Amino acid sequence: MLKNLSQETKIILGIVVITIVILIGAAFILGSGSSSATATGTTTANSPKADNKQLVTKESYQSNPGAKVTLVEFADFECPGCGAMYPVVKELQKEYGNKLNLVYHNFPLPMHPYAKNAVQSAIAAGNQGKFWQMHDMLFDNQDTWAGSANSGDAQKIFNSYAQKLHLNMTKFNQDVNAQATINRMNTDLADGNTLGVNSTPTFYINQHKYLGDYTLDGMKSAIDSYLK
Repeated sequence: MLKNLSQETKIILGIVVITIVILIGAAFILGSGSSSATATGTTTANSPKADNKQLVTKESYQSNPGAKVTLVEFADFECPGCGAMYPVVKELQKEYGNKLNLVYHNFPLPMHPYAKNAVQSAIAAGNQGKFWQMHDMLFDNQDTWAGSANSGDAQKIFNSYAQKLHLNMTKFNQDVNAQATINRMNTDLADGNTLGVNSTPTFYINQHKYLGDYTLDGMKSAIDSYLK
């Protein structure tokens, strides 16, 4: 039958067939990609299990050791995204109480000029048992100190937070720039780099990297799946 068709008609039919094949192939690829994105974006448990040696160490700042669910956060005090997630994390702690252990890792990014100063101040406060209080003050007032003209001005603000926390200022000032403080910050950075952390905030839930929506409902859904 094809022998009776003109050469021009055969060419047109060939183009139509090729076009249909391309469209079907594209639809298949796009459909597969969409399904994959949905699966990995909502099922944290399907992500590779990270080494707990980098997630929770003997020096880690933990809110509730022994809880059934451990939420690990790699964050930067100066990062706007971390600042936006801060109230979400606080709400999770409020809702889940002793069922949730928050583990915080300092991961200051190089593009934030005062992030390391903030970390060192938080660690210095932690040496006097006030890490979480300093953590909260830094995030609650992020817009204030992040707009400082220089690191000296930012540090003056951090010092004022230490005074409000009634810390021993002599010890605080010594600890801020102590080599042990810098080493502790660098250990957090090294652990994050080993895990492949390249942005903040990055979360892990029970050793699985959180791949869902960075919303209260999204994170609650993931945490609930571990509490069942």
